[in-house]
Amino acid sequence: MLGEKMEENKCEACGMGFRTHDKLMAHNRVAHVAGQEFKCKACGAGFGSQKELMDHNKKEHRM
Repeated sequence: MLGEKMEENKCEACGMGFRTHDKLMAHNRVAHVAGQEFKCKACGAGFGSQKELMDHNKKEHRM
């Protein structure tokens, strides 16, 4: 059942799943709508938080 909920509340921009619609909306505000002042120096991708940028660098660029 939890998997179904997370599939229902999936971010269209990045594919992340959330337990509730409210958590999805909060994610969208921070990750995709709010100022993306955290820019990746390797590829130029923008992020709403330093943690998201760090996670991106680890996953995508192995930094």
